Amino acid sequence: MKEKFNEYQMIATRTLNETIRKSRRERVKYICLGLLEETGEVVAEIRKAYYKGNFHEKTLDKNSIKKELGDVLWYLALVCNDQGLKLGEKYQVDRKKMAVEKSRENTIEVALELGQQNGKLVEMIRSGQKSKEIHKEIGIQIENMEDLANILQISMEDIMEENIKKVTKRYEDTKER
Repeated sequence: MKEKFNEYQMIATRTLNETIRKSRRERVKYICLGLLEETGEVVAEIRKAYYKGNFHEKTLDKNSIKKELGDVLWYLALVCNDQGLKLGEKYQVDRKKMAVEKSRENTIEVALELGQQNGKLVEMIRSGQKSKEIHKEIGIQIENMEDLANILQISMEDIMEENIKKVTKRYEDTKER
């Protein structure tokens, strides 16, 4: 799996817009905004399914969540690349592994943790924290993503493959213009 994460990082960073790639300041802003946006989209998919009403009559769409988790992972890969880290080299994380029960409550809890963790990560990036500390937080976030994927019975490999297809196609489409 380590190699799959590192391959994913290489592909993700290759598809980054050249203008953004050239300016670290713009890259940091882009990464932070994108990370928050995509995390919000994962959370929105869960909220809309579990809290019906207010015009959101929607069932839990695992495929949409898989796509959004791929987008979150793409931004995490960009963070790693920007910090000179490898996505596949996860720090040992000192936390209790969640019992992955396929329940509404666990899904909601993990989604909230995903949002909170990415908020923390964005603050660390913006404040210029050391790469080692950022990498530790990325490790925690990947574990949160793995927990959510397990609850929803989605594999991280499927998330990466789906996102690579989407991003590669988008990248090829923009190169043709």
